[in-house]
Amino acid sequence: PELPLARLRRYIDEFGLGAKEAAALVDERDVCFFYEACIDAAKAAGVEPGKAGKAVANVLLQSGAKRANERSSGATAGSEDVVLISDLGITPAQVGQLVALREAGTIGSGALDELFGVLCAPGQAAVDPAALARERGLVIVRDDAAMDRWCDEAIAANAKAADDVRAGKDAAIGRLVGAVMK
Repeated sequence: PELPLARLRRYIDEFGLGAKEAAALVDERDVCFFYEACIDAAKAAGVEPGKAGKAVANVLLQSGAKRANERSSGATAGSEDVVLISDLGITPAQVGQLVALREAGTIGSGALDELFGVLCAPGQAAVDPAALARERGLVIVRDDAAMDRWCDEAIAANAKAADDVRAGKDAAIGRLVGAVMK
């Protein structure tokens, strides 16, 4: 088997991870195997091989570590109560699909974190992340015609703010942006 130090060096060299990131992933054997399975799943979902390792590491070390820490709160290192990222319940295929959705610009980082949390819940192993994103309204809409319509509606509904922006008061643009986002 590959020794932890060799694996750490490989993660740094092959995936472009920082030393701290790589160390966090090689700390536990099961997390290493889970990480590598997630990379394979991300590649299978269409993520470029050169980006998959770094993107999966970011998801696991942010969303995954957050959930593992929440579930482990109060546990001491080495105790059976410590929850590893690999034990959260989300599958490598789901992580790979989430990374693919994020890399494609279909979901934002906040949506990825929300979906990751939902998929960690018991009984979610068969749930499709893309379908879940659509169901929860987390898919980024890229419709220029709709965006133009929303901007026109915001300007019409906020005539004072639009006049302020035209007069050079840049602070007023926040009201228009908020109206468009709604």
